[in-house]
Formats: sequence, C-alpha cells, structure tokens
Amino acid sequence: MKTLLLAVSLLFATLTLRAQSAANPVSATPYKRANAVLVITSDSASVALKKLGAILVAKGYNIKKLDTDFNTITTEPKAVMGTQWYTVIAIRGAATPTGISLSAEVTTEIRAISPGSEHTVTRVFSNGKKPTGYFRWLMEIAASYPGATVHYTQD
Repeated sequence: MKTLLLAVSLLFATLTLRAQSAANPVSATPYKRANAVLVITSDSASVALKKLGAILVAKGYNIKKLDTDFNTITTEPKAVMGTQWYTVIAIRGAATPTGISLSAEVTTEIRAISPGSEHTVTRVFSNGKKPTGYFRWLMEIAASYPGATVHYTQD
C-alpha cells in the first residue's frame, strides 16, 4: 500500500512539474508571447544585479530601486522617443537561482484619444522569433551582460 501511495505521489509530482514547465516554456530563441528575458549567469544575485544596474545606467536608465532583500532592481520610467503619445518604459530585473529575469512595462499617456483615461500600461512581450520594439530593447540589455547566456520565457 505504501509503495502504491508513493508511486501515485511521484506520478502527481511529475505531472505537476510538466504542467508548470509547459505553462512557462524556456527557449534559447524568442517566441510569441514571451514576456521575460532570462540572463543565465554564475554570478551571485547581488553581483548580477549590480552588473545589470551598471548596464542600465550606461543605456540611459535611472535606477529607481535596488532591493537587496528581495533581489530586485527597477528603473525609473524612461521616455520613449518617436512615439505618437508620451510613452515611458520601466525595466525590472529579479534574481533567480540561475541568473536574472528581465521584464518591462510600457505606459502610454492616452488622454489625447480618450479624455477620461489617464494612461494605459502594457506588459512588453515578444511577437515571435524576430522581436521588434520594446522587447528587442530587453534583448539588447540582456545581450550586454558579460559572459551570460540568454533565454526567453513567460512569467
């Protein structure tokens, strides 16, 4: 009976892990609806976040918060040039067991087209194997991390 119970428990655990990995696939190439870039590095969380902070500052971002308790870094919103409405992008990095997960949100001021609205916030995501726009910015930041491998996922 104990053997049967153990076998059923292991089967359930295996199915749960497969369902989770299918829900959040990790790929070496960008795919449609990926919304996070994984920077795989052997650096510790604190070192990785400091390196990421230096990369972000070099690319013109201002650091809003570096949280060493939760191992996250967030930028101040940065104005995006060449858009029809005032738009800003904010980058977030969170330490993971294998490196850093990068994600971003874009906020667009839409009062011009919808006077009752203040703004709209959109999560940055990939549109396929050759991403364009804001997701490409995340890819460029990740590619700037020295000695790291880059993967793509959903969080």
